[in-house]
Amino acid sequence: MTSRAVLVLVLLLATAGVVGGCSSGVGSSTGGASGTSQCAMAPEPTDPNVTGVIAYATGRHNIEGTWQNGLQGSVLTIDVAPSGTSRTEGETGSCGSLVVDAAIHLATREGVLSVDATTLRFNGVSAGLVVPVTLPDAYLHPDPKLPPLPVQGSMFLIPTATATLNVFLQTDSLEAYVFGPDGAALGKWSSMPSDVPFRRMPAYAVPSALAADCAPAATFTAAADQYTPFANADAAVAAATGTWIRCRAFGGPEHAALQISPDRTWRHAEWRDGQLVVHGGMQHDGAIDHVTDTSGANGPGFFQIDLTGLWTGHAVYAWGDLLIVSDNTVPPDLGADVYVRTNRPVAAATNPFADGERGGSAACAVAEEGTLDPDVGAALDSTLAGDWTLCSGESLEGFTRLRFDGQGGIALLDDQGNVIEARDYTAVDVESMSPSTPRDRALTFPKLGTDWRMALSRRPLKLLVDTDSSPSTARTMVLSAVP
Repeated sequence: MTSRAVLVLVLLLATAGVVGGCSSGVGSSTGGASGTSQCAMAPEPTDPNVTGVIAYATGRHNIEGTWQNGLQGSVLTIDVAPSGTSRTEGETGSCGSLVVDAAIHLATREGVLSVDATTLRFNGVSAGLVVPVTLPDAYLHPDPKLPPLPVQGSMFLIPTATATLNVFLQTDSLEAYVFGPDGAALGKWSSMPSDVPFRRMPAYAVPSALAADCAPAATFTAAADQYTPFANADAAVAAATGTWIRCRAFGGPEHAALQISPDRTWRHAEWRDGQLVVHGGMQHDGAIDHVTDTSGANGPGFFQIDLTGLWTGHAVYAWGDLLIVSDNTVPPDLGADVYVRTNRPVAAATNPFADGERGGSAACAVAEEGTLDPDVGAALDSTLAGDWTLCSGESLEGFTRLRFDGQGGIALLDDQGNVIEARDYTAVDVESMSPSTPRDRALTFPKLGTDWRMALSRRPLKLLVDTDSSPSTARTMVLSAVP
């Protein structure tokens, strides 16, 4: 259902914490508007505040964000192309505005917002624009049981009976909010990922064929008397050995079951064609790292079993016929994941690819086996050279393909093969006291001051990339090498 109500889009560009202009209503830290009236003289087009904001605004900005109390991730794209013309409106010297003509497009990647504007209006040291748009009803009414999105600092609001999108652009950063008519924040975006709230991630949807198997998960209350204590670590590991259906979970790598073998290795399984099938590979398999006696904190006989793998870790407790699991790839405040023991068999996965084979998009559906660890330099450059297509995940920049030239250059491409951006990179081994296998490795981009963490699978050849967002907006992608 889409609300027919009109909401107002407000773009504010400022180079300081001062908000001026001819408007009534200076927002509080909760997003509500006060009745205070502020007025400032129109700046000159050559004012450093104006030129600094325009210089930063020009071009494309992709910024991380979230809707619906953090349940839905979002990217807001702002394209600004100034025309070079401007004019003063209002009273010269006081309560005036500098209006700068520009072609402006604002859109969220998931399609909730998509609007165009033609001017930026500077009042004092800030600039703004107002554009009417419609907003789906679901976004006007997020889940009231979830905590609201946090709002930082004071916000400049134009009073309106509907919702508003407020965007604040300084010379080196950008922040945006959608406020509802009651002043509550419905969406938030920031060029600084650490300022974006943790994604809350919806609960895992159990395959319908496994729903009945998951009935025992409803009995878990975390009460200590539900736990069966173990005499020692080996007994705890023995109790955790087996196959466990994933019945309650939040986020993390996609899977339907967890299998722990007597040899102390583990792997995920997926539900495919009416059966559980092994789904190992990057972030989907590993080994028991160590077992910790947690009796001091939890009571006699409590043991934590730590499962580790490539860029992933699970703290596990055997709890009778339940397995309680935490995942270090999801936000920390979502509670325990609950798995139920099953006797269902787990079929072996098929992998038609040879070591190092480039399978393209056809290889996306195949679980990886093993990892590659070529030396930094010619060996790694040769392995990376060529095209890579996206299998899973998403980038902030919106690329779906990568092209390495084998000589320290990389191009980011869209679905149509157009180059979004070209960069130079340097591959480095990240030092550690105890080197991992494969070695922790990064692609650094000196001109951008950023880096990507990366790893390679052996069969088929795939690339696992963490594109350097903060934990609240972590973006991990898997790409397959194109023949």
